[in-house]
Amino acid sequence: MSVWIKFRKWESGGVTDHWTVLSYDGSKAIGEVRWHPSWRLYAFFPLEGTAYEPQSLRDVADFVETKTSEWRTRHPDDKTSTSTRKR
Repeated sequence: MSVWIKFRKWESGGVTDHWTVLSYDGSKAIGEVRWHPSWRLYAFFPLEGTAYEPQSLRDVADFVETKTSEWRTRHPDDKTSTSTRKR
């Protein structure tokens, strides 16, 4: 996975998962990945006052896309994906 950031899953027990995005050493939360119901996908919610270099942004995007794909594989009857809606 990433060299500069880590993802720690919450123990929520909800329908969708939720992760805290942490600095590389795990000492500081820098954002969250959680389900965005209107978009029907996982999204990154950065914390105020945080900044990101390009590789970390790619790592977050890859993580979000992977988790969204995994969710859609487990929920094939959910026809409301961003790939089928007009923007």
